[in-house]
Amino acid sequence: MVALLALSGVVGCGTSKSAMQKVQLVIGGGTSEADEGPASSLRLPKKITALTTAPDGTVWLAAQDSSDSAPQILSVSPSGQARRIRVAGDSRNVDSLAIGADGVLWAATTDTVIWRLQGQALRAAYGTLWRKPGHFPGPFVADGKPLSSAHLGVISSVAVDSQGRLVFEETEDSCERIRRLNSNGTVTSLVGGAVRCPDERTRTEIQAARFPDSRTTAAKLPIDIGGSFALGPDDRVYVYTMQTVLSVDATTGKVNRVVGAPESISLDFRPKIDNGSKPFGSSKTATELPLLQTTGTADGKLTSGNLGVAADGAIALMTTQEQVSVSRAFTWQVTGTQPKIVMAPDAEATASVQVVHDRAATTASVIRGMLAFRGNDLLEGVSRPGGAVVAAITR
Repeated sequence: MVALLALSGVVGCGTSKSAMQKVQLVIGGGTSEADEGPASSLRLPKKITALTTAPDGTVWLAAQDSSDSAPQILSVSPSGQARRIRVAGDSRNVDSLAIGADGVLWAATTDTVIWRLQGQALRAAYGTLWRKPGHFPGPFVADGKPLSSAHLGVISSVAVDSQGRLVFEETEDSCERIRRLNSNGTVTSLVGGAVRCPDERTRTEIQAARFPDSRTTAAKLPIDIGGSFALGPDDRVYVYTMQTVLSVDATTGKVNRVVGAPESISLDFRPKIDNGSKPFGSSKTATELPLLQTTGTADGKLTSGNLGVAADGAIALMTTQEQVSVSRAFTWQVTGTQPKIVMAPDAEATASVQVVHDRAATTASVIRGMLAFRGNDLLEGVSRPGGAVVAAITR
């Protein structure tokens, strides 16, 4: 059974609040292949590849049965009605989705194109699909120049800010930037740009970028390979750097570290993640503990949804486990007719989620997936053998 679940509970932030869980079915678990109807009656494809929410609370997700099958894009309204869009003539993976108040749905497929959903098809809105191996077309569009008819690097993630402007992550060879499409059609780099690429920097320079001082600005902040980003309150840009999460003021360019401490701190002080029946049951100061180091996904790349930021500034970050056995991990399962959490005392989880609220970090073991927020509810899309599920952690 493949389903989209909502998990609600109390998350302890600096307190000993217990984590009470209640699971509600949002979409999936049914047998219907209909394109519209009650969300709980629909069958979902096996793998959820992207997840986002619209300003009105509608959940959007991309899913497919296999890497060579056509993706489906599904929406679930707050009232529980679902709509299925079968993307025509396309088998590429949808790695990131974004939607604004105008209802335009954007997508990234880790190609040199930003896609827009039009009817039943993903059509290239910006960029040119590049199929030759080894290099990308150029020259790339410069800041202040129109994005239309421009060549792009690889687009791995998209978002929409509070003013409806498209924000995207672009990689030119190994150089990554987070850029914005302005209302006049020109492009602006918000993070990265006039800096040396990560593979050209020394370890000291890399550490300085991951743990910036007060002099560091967004234009001088190189992004590490596969760095996920998310937009938060006031259109702040949150960047995952493999060891930290940095908050960037898009107006002033000021950079602050909000998650993660230098790796010289002993691993003994890392958050306890084998908390069994009390996930998110304890917390630590987010900037005083080393971030749970990620090793990437199975193909060595991070997915675009490893980082999520809520409307109140709460941060959720998903990282893969270090090479340790998790003796008291937990998983979410759909059993019988009533979805519920099933504890798996002997399970070995493949990832952890850290939630940061009011500078306190709480951690729990989960299965790897994508992250998004609806309001202040964390939506977590996870893939596992036998199907995909999505959970929401409500504060």
